[in-house]
Amino acid sequence: IEGEICDRFGDLPKCVGNLIKIAEIKYLAKDADIAEITLKEGSIVCYFRSEMDLRAVSELVAVFKERFFLSAGIKPHMVLKPKPIGNDDILEESKKLLKEYNKLLHS
Repeated sequence: IEGEICDRFGDLPKCVGNLIKIAEIKYLAKDADIAEITLKEGSIVCYFRSEMDLRAVSELVAVFKERFFLSAGIKPHMVLKPKPIGNDDILEESKKLLKEYNKLLHS
């Protein structure tokens, strides 16, 4: 869709690009059985809708290293902290996390 819009109307305004990213994140979250994604103290927090896949989650630790945390409490969730240096786009970071989790879930 993004390519089609650019072909017809030129470069996307940032707000339109962000809307497309949010739609993509929602799609990825649904596929990963994530019920809710929030931003808390600069970190991405993903709450599981049902039981988490422990194999996939444990492999995320290897991918995101010390930036990734898991809470298996009453409301299980995973947390991705921002990179220590740089201004990474939080929407892009969310997409990376969900794409990686989906890849591990379906492999």
